[in-house]
Amino acid sequence: MKLSLKRIQFESDVEKVKEIFPRIFKEEMYHIDECIEAFTDSIHGKEIDRQLDYFFLENEEGTIMGLTGIYAKNPDEAWLGWFGVLPEYQHHGIGHFALHQTLELMRALGYETVRLYTDPVADVAAINLYKYVGFIQDSQYDEKTITMKYDLMGHGHYNKMIPDWKGKPYGM
Repeated sequence: MKLSLKRIQFESDVEKVKEIFPRIFKEEMYHIDECIEAFTDSIHGKEIDRQLDYFFLENEEGTIMGLTGIYAKNPDEAWLGWFGVLPEYQHHGIGHFALHQTLELMRALGYETVRLYTDPVADVAAINLYKYVGFIQDSQYDEKTITMKYDLMGHGHYNKMIPDWKGKPYGM
């Protein structure tokens, strides 16, 4: 199975995001309406306080399996945003693949550091993945949120094998 990242850039894409966002993320943890409003403003050319780039994670048939994204306020540091896999596709290495692809894209764009917010209680599986690829806990943002950090310049190209449905590596 081949997976790819497809840039979210049209109003019709935003409608798809609105459908799948609540299936991946908890409303109380992510301010869904604010996230979608900022993204919609960015695709309409309105000036916002950060660079945004979001992607669908799709298989070769065009089935959307998840989301990933990059946002940045300065040229050296990017934040991982909207990172998640739909429940029916979890535990098959798809999140691993999406994280790898997103980190490589960030590296290619010239970012040196990646940060993310996550919930240490609700997102245990995601935290295990982040730690596996080399993220470290950076700080306690508030009582329900931690930040994690990954040094793109300090890590070589991430090359751990990512199994597909049958235990074979995905074609990257």
